[in-house]
Amino acid sequence: MPQELQTLATTYGLPATYLAAATDQHENARVEGLNPADQVPGLIVLRYPVETTSETGFDQYNTVPMTMILLNDRVITITHDPLQAFDDLAQQLAFP
Repeated sequence: MPQELQTLATTYGLPATYLAAATDQHENARVEGLNPADQVPGLIVLRYPVETTSETGFDQYNTVPMTMILLNDRVITITHDPLQAFDDLAQQLAFP
């Protein structure tokens, strides 16, 4: 995955801090660059719940980051784990 991130950074001129946010599992939710005067892509870091099983066998939820980078003509999303909501959305938007 680091090569994919480097390709994104080079292709779209993304700041190095955006890549760091995308790869840090402990990244806090935040926004950056949403003011058009900043002249940088927008960054939104959210935390979403992921169901896991504890060492003692109990179900639990942990939150993990999802990074969204807003460009003029696209939104790039980066997550460490697949996000089920995206799969559900893709199925609902699929045309017969």
